Amino acid sequence: MHAPQGAGFIGPARKKSGLLVAIPCFSEAELLQKHLQLLEGQKGANFDVLVVLGNGFDGEAAKALLKPARPFSLILLKREEDTGSAGGFFTAQKFALDEGYEHIVMADVDCLPMDAGLLAALHAKREAGLVSPTEVFEKEDGGVFAPAAGERARFTPIYHYTLLSARLMRKYGLVFAPAFHGAEDAEYAERLRGETRVFVDERVSHPFIIGDRTYRKPDRFWAYTLNTILLVRGPRWALNLLRLLLSALVMFFFFPPFGRTMAVRMMGLLFGYAYGKRAMDSLKADLGPYLVQEAGLPQKAVRVSYPQYLALGALAGELFRAKLSNFRKEIVIEGSSNDLLVTMQAAWARRAYYKTGGQYLLIADNCPLLCHLIRMVLFVLALMPFMALSLLIFLPIKLLRQPDTNWYGL
Repeated sequence: MHAPQGAGFIGPARKKSGLLVAIPCFSEAELLQKHLQLLEGQKGANFDVLVVLGNGFDGEAAKALLKPARPFSLILLKREEDTGSAGGFFTAQKFALDEGYEHIVMADVDCLPMDAGLLAALHAKREAGLVSPTEVFEKEDGGVFAPAAGERARFTPIYHYTLLSARLMRKYGLVFAPAFHGAEDAEYAERLRGETRVFVDERVSHPFIIGDRTYRKPDRFWAYTLNTILLVRGPRWALNLLRLLLSALVMFFFFPPFGRTMAVRMMGLLFGYAYGKRAMDSLKADLGPYLVQEAGLPQKAVRVSYPQYLALGALAGELFRAKLSNFRKEIVIEGSSNDLLVTMQAAWARRAYYKTGGQYLLIADNCPLLCHLIRMVLFVLALMPFMALSLLIFLPIKLLRQPDTNWYGL
């Protein structure tokens, strides 16, 4: 066996099957152990497991993965540099092709198999070349979100236990590694859109994070959004562009200083066509001065939560309702399934906090009233010219600088 360029083996590596389960993992040692234990319970399928470790993964923790006897061959590769999830899956695909695997199953470390027959079911339909499981999203409150059958392709990313044939990898290329982290799965799915995607009933689970990481990890969220705009060719990029422009303007007028700085950087990255690691690094912000504990929240703050995923029409109605009900109030947002519902609160509320782990991030401080009203007037006056001018500048840039990812890595 030969390790792909930029990676090295940890421990012995042996191929025993034609099916490879690939799991990139940066540092989540406990979650990875749980994932591997669940794979030990898979029935009716022969497979190898490749774990692509980030360069920050603890060496002793990596060696511990090899100690227990497992019913599958476990192959550990460690990246020499931090290449994000995109680089991890690219490395796994490169390895699979070089070593003659017929099929690869790509799995995020936090996407876990729920049914013991999952891999057997995926492998049984391998002739289709592109086979995905049924996905169940787990919410923090203990509830679940299960997309309807007709919505599964929309909500189930390629990285959530989709089986992919070597034939299709040679036909369309590999995951676009320069994306680093975010939207590379959407871009890859777009390349594969001409293929029929088959689903099986066996399930996987994943945390429900649609819109919920906006202000938990804003650098990652907006870098993901930028990647979608700059790398994806279908209509999804246009919707994300409008969302980013609206959010950037709200952040500039109503957010604390970290938001204004981030909004300016977002626009610079957009017009400079910068994605991947450069975007992630540029958007990092020191949120410490804007985080408060539970005891530091206003005592009479209104607590709101938007746990349900909302379609476009319902979202518009909820935005209007929230504007009226929360105007000039102090609010605490416990969670949200849509980033716009969070962002727009900053324009209406007197103060707004967003729960991030055990702390709360201040995302709006519109005091006093006169200052708030002036900001709102300026926002309304700037909205249409800003949107129009931004589109006028960006569209030609996208036409000229959209990267061609077809056959990437071959």
